[in-house]
Order: sequence, then structure tokens, then C-alpha cells
Amino acid sequence: MKKINLLLIGATAMLLSCGQEVAVNESVNESIAPKQAPNVNPIDVQLKELNGKIKEDLDNANLYVERANLFLIMNDLASSSSDIQRALRIDSTNFNAYIALGDLQAIQGQFEPTKYAFELANRVATSDKEQSLANQKIGEIYYVIQDYDKALDYADLALKDDLYNSEAYFLKGLIFESKGNEERAISSWQTAVEQNPNHIKSYLRLALTYADKNDPLVMDYTNNILDIDSSNVEALYTQAMYQQENDLLNEAMKNYTKIMKINPQMREAPYNLGYIHLVYLKLYNEAKGYFEKAIKVDPRYHEAYYNYGYCFELLGDIQNAEKIYKKALSVKPDYTAAANGLSRVNDTRTINE
Repeated sequence: MKKINLLLIGATAMLLSCGQEVAVNESVNESIAPKQAPNVNPIDVQLKELNGKIKEDLDNANLYVERANLFLIMNDLASSSSDIQRALRIDSTNFNAYIALGDLQAIQGQFEPTKYAFELANRVATSDKEQSLANQKIGEIYYVIQDYDKALDYADLALKDDLYNSEAYFLKGLIFESKGNEERAISSWQTAVEQNPNHIKSYLRLALTYADKNDPLVMDYTNNILDIDSSNVEALYTQAMYQQENDLLNEAMKNYTKIMKINPQMREAPYNLGYIHLVYLKLYNEAKGYFEKAIKVDPRYHEAYYNYGYCFELLGDIQNAEKIYKKALSVKPDYTAAANGLSRVNDTRTINE
């Protein structure tokens, strides 16, 4: 069983464990430009347009910041840094440049320089909304380093400057969740979506919270996400997990199949399809195929190896079961389930002999 817990802070996307063995390493990127013709990368189109604008206006600091943020999306950190520094040489009081600098340093894990960059942004802010954003960003850094009291102080400062800042409410929800106050966390995320009905991160946190309770409200919140983005993998996965745990197997399998088409590199979708065929449907050959797909995505997926081997064992193919259990142990030598599986097939071979 696998669950996803999504946290987005500024330009940084972090996937947190949700009480399961697996941490999913893929997230869905939000669209950054209108849909283009097939095989045309919208980021490349946007970059080409920005390059043209900069060529015509070489002293426009905001254009360099805009391109720096695009390079950040492209994970070209060196180019992003170069453009930020160029923007600040042109205009040392450019608010957006300091925000971009903080986002860049956050991705690199440089938390003190990140905080300082956001503090500089706060000093040069010229509007309530800018001050709100800067305080929110500082609060996010304190949240990341687990200083929840200071994080909450800055979230409140952000809301004092802008009562409609949905990201600040989202941050407060994360803080209350970390402090063990689920009721106030839920309230904060609900307020976030009231301020911004398209705030996917808050819908997802609400969905995950109710998923942990096995509450059908999880379907309402994930449907809200899918109304905004029908290809949101986290929402589809959270729905599928709820459906799987409540014996809505056909619906769960449809969602896992959708996920495999949207994100073929997400190993948990074929794994869970294999699990359903193995445990619920007792269709071992079909299950075997799904576990094999999961292993192709992640050749070090020890749980998938174990269940792959278990399918062979249940089908009476002791030789292949033994081989796969040994492979699972080569990936994770202290994996008790695989060791027990290997012991079982060895006992079976001894009896047959």
C-alpha cells in the first residue's frame, strides 16, 4: 500500500512519507504556458520569447528575473543565478530578484542565505502584497528547519499584510499539522481554498488528511483537484488508494492505469495493480506482469521483487521464485519477507526431493 503526501514550498517541491515504506519521487508539473503543437516544448517557446525581449531591452531587470525563474523550472541553476545577479546589478532594489534568489538558494539547501535573501526582499518591498509574500517565504524557511513558532509568526505577518494570501494559509496548515493540531490544519487549508479555489496543494493536503481517516471526503477533495487538472497524478493516486482500501477495485485499477499513461516512471502504479491482482483477485500470472513493470521502472524496488517472486511461488515455479527472492535480498540484505520466502522455497524443494 502506498500513499503520496505533497508539499510545495516556493519553487521547491518536496514529497514526504505518509506512513508508508515508499516516498514517491515524481510530481506533476503545472502548465507554465498555453498548450503548443505536438513535440513543441512550451518552456522552449517561452525561453525563446524572453531571449527576444531581453535582446531588445538589455537593461530591464524584470526580464532577467523572469528568465531566471524559467531557468529554475528547467533546473539550470547556473543560468538562473547568472540572470538574478544581472538583474540586481541593474536594480539593487528589485523585489522579485531577491525572491528569485531566495528560491534558488532554497533549492540548493542554503537555508541561512535563503532567509537573508527573503529578508532583503522584505526591506525593498513597496506594497502590502510584496511584504506579505516576503514574510510568507521567510515563514516557509522556518517551517523547513522546524522552527514552527517562528514560522507561524511570519505566516501571521504575511496575512496581516494580505488577508487573502492563500499560500500563507497553506503554510499555517502545514505548521499546525506538524504541531499535532489537525483541526486547525484542516481549517487553514479550507481557508486557503476559499481564498483561491484553484489551490491544488491545499485540496491535496485535505484529501490526504481524510484519506488517513478513511473518510469518503477524500473523494470530494481529489475530485476538486481533478476538475482543475484532470492529469494530476497525486489526486488520482490518492483516489485509487482510497478505492483500493474500500474494495472499489475496478475504480482503483482504472485510476492506476491512468497514472501509468500519464507518468510511466511512477513505480507505485504498476506495483499496486500487481498487488490487487495478487491479493484480491488471485490472478498470479497477471500480477506477475505488473510487478515486472514496476521493477523495470525501479530495478532496486525490493518490495516488487518479493511479490514478483511470491507470484512464482504460488504458481509452483520454485526455481524462479528462489531466483527472485535472492535478487530481493541482493537489493536489501536485511529484507525479512524475502528471507522467509527463500526459506519456504528451500523447504519445499527439500520435501519434494
